[in-house]
Amino acid sequence: MENDKQNLMPKDQVAVILEEIKSQNKVFGEKLDGVSEKLELVIEDIDGLKSDMMDVKFRLKTIEADVKGKLDSKADGEIVENHEERIVKLEKAAASA
Repeated sequence: MENDKQNLMPKDQVAVILEEIKSQNKVFGEKLDGVSEKLELVIEDIDGLKSDMMDVKFRLKTIEADVKGKLDSKADGEIVENHEERIVKLEKAAASA
């Protein structure tokens, strides 16, 4: 029993160690709060970027549809012009024959 008492630390040393652990935990908690705040800002930034990307995708699809429509119209116009030229040539050939 007396041997057990010799292995025990004095109460003041235990109090100092506990105070140091408490202080380290407080510092850790404060750092963790800072990290949490920064993480929230990063999440907000990512949400904003997602929204921006959705806008860009929508605009790109609109532009793509516009360009496709213009290209289709141009191709149709070229075909019509080609047919008109051929008809005129055929009419001239028929009239001169």
